[in-house]
Amino acid sequence: MNVSKEELIAHIQELKQEKVLWMVVLYQALLFVPALMKGIREGSDEVYYYGFHYLYFLPVLILGTIFFYSITKYLLKGNHKIVLYSAILLTWGVLMELLLLFPNDEERNMRFIGSTVLVLILAMAGAAAVGYTFLKIRRFRSDSFSFLLACVSILLYVLLYIFGVGPGGNPNPEAKTNLPFPVIGSIPVTEILKVTFLMVLVCLVCKQSRSKKEKRERLLLSAVYTACNMIGMLMINEMGSLLIILLVYIAMIVVYMQEARYSAMVIATGVSVLAAGIFIGTVMTHSVNKKISSQDLLSCF
Repeated sequence: MNVSKEELIAHIQELKQEKVLWMVVLYQALLFVPALMKGIREGSDEVYYYGFHYLYFLPVLILGTIFFYSITKYLLKGNHKIVLYSAILLTWGVLMELLLLFPNDEERNMRFIGSTVLVLILAMAGAAAVGYTFLKIRRFRSDSFSFLLACVSILLYVLLYIFGVGPGGNPNPEAKTNLPFPVIGSIPVTEILKVTFLMVLVCLVCKQSRSKKEKRERLLLSAVYTACNMIGMLMINEMGSLLIILLVYIAMIVVYMQEARYSAMVIATGVSVLAAGIFIGTVMTHSVNKKISSQDLLSCF
């Protein structure tokens, strides 16, 4: 992967012509508008506007998108479209975290922004490190290793269902996202499960040379494994991670498998699942949770 100075300059010149990349960057920037519109809280004395804090995250998101896009396309010669899908999903997540979790407290506001930006940078650095390791060690890409990871993930779901606690280690029957440990406290296992899901999916569908029969076998295996993960997320009541898994699976299938009929079926299934979730949530709102109205559910969707 050694790149000369001349090649680097040529890649930068080519990067300027990447219209799809700059469209995604523009989309990331335009999300500042809904951030301003939704980032409003009414206090007892005044209205507080906090959506402008999205600008703290925007440079990290844009630079990360350009960096990973360049590495994937020009150095690895890989499918760079998945980077753009990932960038869009990550930007949505950052925006939603800002709108939902912003403390609206003078003492904690900048601490929240600083810690969230730091976590975002560390996450990108971690992704680069894991990607480098994944490429360097061939064993990580073998089918036997992916099968081992799949078995470990199913075991983790069972452990979460039996022994799981809520975020922060607090008992929470509604969301069992962490596993408690005596000395170090609780570990957010759902984050490990999402990374494991992606690694297994990469091993299943991102093979360069495969026959039509092998491709269909891998499609079936990927669908079964994704269904197992979705059932596991339902068991531990982790709806946000379930949605992420579904969106990632759709993106991976559309980009890598290039099976138009199957891709359309997967997308239709995903839309049906989301629609059913909204419908069920609307119906159950009045009997289960009085704090959220059906209007809130539809507005959030």
